[in-house]
Amino acid sequence: MHKLIKIKRDYNYNIPKKVIKYLSPDFCYVPLPNDILFDSDTNKTYVNQFLYNDLKYPYSASISGKIIGTENRSIKGITVNCLSIKNDFKERKAPKEKYHEIIFFEDLISMLDNLRLFSLKEKLNVKNVKYLVFNCICDDVFQFNESQYLLEYSDEILETLDNLLRILKIGTCTACIKNIDSTAIESFISVIGSYTNINARLFEDKYLLARKFFICEQLAITDKSTIMLTPYDVYQLYNVIKYNKRVDNKIISITDTVKRKNYLMQTKIYTPVSELLKNVNRNLKSDELLICGSLLTGNESDSEKEIVTDESSSYYIIKGNLKAEEECSNCGKCYQICPVKVNPKLSMDNHKKNKNCIDCGLCSYICPSYINLRRFLKGEKDE
Repeated sequence: MHKLIKIKRDYNYNIPKKVIKYLSPDFCYVPLPNDILFDSDTNKTYVNQFLYNDLKYPYSASISGKIIGTENRSIKGITVNCLSIKNDFKERKAPKEKYHEIIFFEDLISMLDNLRLFSLKEKLNVKNVKYLVFNCICDDVFQFNESQYLLEYSDEILETLDNLLRILKIGTCTACIKNIDSTAIESFISVIGSYTNINARLFEDKYLLARKFFICEQLAITDKSTIMLTPYDVYQLYNVIKYNKRVDNKIISITDTVKRKNYLMQTKIYTPVSELLKNVNRNLKSDELLICGSLLTGNESDSEKEIVTDESSSYYIIKGNLKAEEECSNCGKCYQICPVKVNPKLSMDNHKKNKNCIDCGLCSYICPSYINLRRFLKGEKDE
């Protein structure tokens, strides 16, 4: 079994007591694929309306309004061309297809295809599936949004898991929760009693348990025959099974490490992050950075350009250039901490990408010389 470690927590950060709802942004920015030509005559949008006829593109409007042009924004720091939609604040809905009760697994897959929820389909489409794992564990020590889904939608989530067991013809589901996650324990385990086919298991606060391979290893089951879903995944499936619709909003975490504040915000997908920050009276200074995703594996991005997507989970505000990189001291800590025994120093010395790296960020986290070893393991050149 792979050796996992505990990431140091700062307990001065408290879990937000309420979710700040920001569901009426002035603008949303929907990615525009390179091979799609924008038709300026088609300028009105509806909530959950697919903007492109090509079935391979899952992008749908999260607000109703008017397309006013295109604009470059960013997703996880990568520049993308987007359609700019001005909100009319009417929340007009796109017409839905006729609802058919989901009885068989094929029905569910077909509905996911129709709604273009391809990432969910990929998670469910496991051959010879034997296990269903409901993983409520989050590796990010300051990310509370998945726990919030449990708190707000525990009944809907349990109903959906029960339906999935029937559809998948699996006997039981294992719900995995960290033993320090009081929100998840109180909100979920307290109502699980009536669902005898759903079992809860508590785990130590160890990094990487949010990843499928490592949690399956802890459960002594094979990841190739396991479907693993997060609370947000199951909440999406609830809306698919119950209402035949996509979810047009997300709960995300924003952690301000400079002012030592945490926020939980529920917002429309494709909302500019700058609007969210403005809503909590936060303007980034010249020496502050926005990190998208985990502190260990996230990407730096322009706070004025970044948009929330279906894959977004957390954002961080940090001070830039906290520690200057020093010369490698050959201490070997990066190799010792690596859960898959990759030697980051070899990649740094040889400027060669390591295909076995799982990009967990532990080597950069532990390095006493503050070297960003991840960039070498990913094949990036030295700066």
